[in-house]
Parts: sequence; structure tokens; C-alpha cells
Amino acid sequence: MAGASRPSSRIPRVLAVAADGVIYVAEVDGHRIRRIDADCVVTTFAGGGISPTGEHSGFRDGLAAEALFRAPTALTFDHEGNLLVADLVNNLIRRISPDGEVSTIAGNPAGADGSAWNPGTREGHGTAALFSMPRGVAVDAAGEILFIETNHRVRAIDETGYVSTLISTPHYREGGALSPFLSSIAVGPAGEIYIADGGFGRVLRLTSDGVLAIVADREFSIRSWAPSPNGLFVAPDGALYVSDLSTSVIFKITFEDE
Repeated sequence: MAGASRPSSRIPRVLAVAADGVIYVAEVDGHRIRRIDADCVVTTFAGGGISPTGEHSGFRDGLAAEALFRAPTALTFDHEGNLLVADLVNNLIRRISPDGEVSTIAGNPAGADGSAWNPGTREGHGTAALFSMPRGVAVDAAGEILFIETNHRVRAIDETGYVSTLISTPHYREGGALSPFLSSIAVGPAGEIYIADGGFGRVLRLTSDGVLAIVADREFSIRSWAPSPNGLFVAPDGALYVSDLSTSVIFKITFEDE
């Protein structure tokens, strides 16, 4: 409509759809979670609060309107309807309850106020664990929370809140199977985990017994550019959909029975 104001958005990267059809969008550079209702009205669901220093980014749990994030990069819903957030620069996994309460599930908030940076790799319960820039988040059939990191790892948070490492590879310059540029994770119908690796231009599958294999590599690119898989989605029939940044194409990968 002419003259109508448009809501501003700053790098909307990923979205998650609730059971009622409402869409939630992670706005990376805006440090907030936006909500799009059935009438396409856009509002701020969480984040956008102001820190004591006057910043709109940082760390704060509590009411969604007052909470603070630092570059949220991934969203998904768990089986209880909570919205899970990979809070990239804070190195945390956060949870937003259906009634709008933000809490930290895992990762150490110490220093997340900007006074220090707190990346690392450490197993443990809740805030005793350390992460290194979590990207991508998914939930498996058992309710475990899965996510990827920039330090060549796939991590899991079990029902008790304990954080463990499912797989870790050497640095990619030393022949490691994962690059630092992992971007997305998804769970298949048999519990297999799919990983989008933009650095190596391929999609991988991690089986329940820890076997890592390449599902698709540079051969799935339809142009001369190197592929850069970014987003993943597994359909109910098991088909895997991959969004590719370099070719601006969405690929569908189907699997034949072995």
C-alpha cells in the first residue's frame, strides 16, 4: 500500500514455524527474534531490550521484551513448544517459553555482557559447558538438542541438560572432515543427522553409530561456481532440501533404499 510504513529488518537469516502457523525469524544484525502472524503483521517477539550501556545487543535472560541476544543465527521448536535459539556471539543455547520467558539452557554466560568473550569447548551440565559460536540447532525424536559449532564439532544437549560432543574432527587444514563454516543441521526420520558445510561445499550425514559420510558435494552444483549449502530441511518422506547460496537454488535430495 502506498504510504504504508514497512517494518525494518536487519539480516533475517533463519525462520521456524510454530504449530499454529506463526513464523519466527532470527534477525542476526538486529539481535532479536521477530514474529509474523497469520495476517503478516511483523512484531518483535524477543530481544530489542536495552543494556545499561544503551546497546540493543548483549546478554540478558528474563522477559522476552527485555532480553538481549548477540547475533541469533538459528531457531527451532522443541517438543514442548519452546523456541530454541543459537545465540552465536554469546556462545549460548537459549530457550524462549510459550509465555515469553527467555532462559539459558547451556553455555557459560560469564562475560556475555561484553566485558569478555567466552568461547571454548567443554562438556558439562548447563552453564558449566562451553561452546564456540554455535550455528544451527535441531531437536531429535528423543528431545535431544543438537547443534554445530565453528570448531569442527557437532554437540548435543540431553534431557538432563548435559552437553556432550557427538563428533569432532581435526582442523580442516590438517585434513579434518568438517570445515569451520558449518551452517545448518537437520535430523532425518531414522535419527540420522545432516550437516551443511559451506566451507567444503558439501552436505554430510552422521549416523547414530558415529559414521560421517558425504551425501552431496561439488557435483550437485548446476553452475561453474563452487556450491555453498546453507539451509537444510528434511521432509516427512525423508527427502532432504538444501538451499545453496552460491547458485541461489534449492536442491532436493532423495535416497534409495539400500
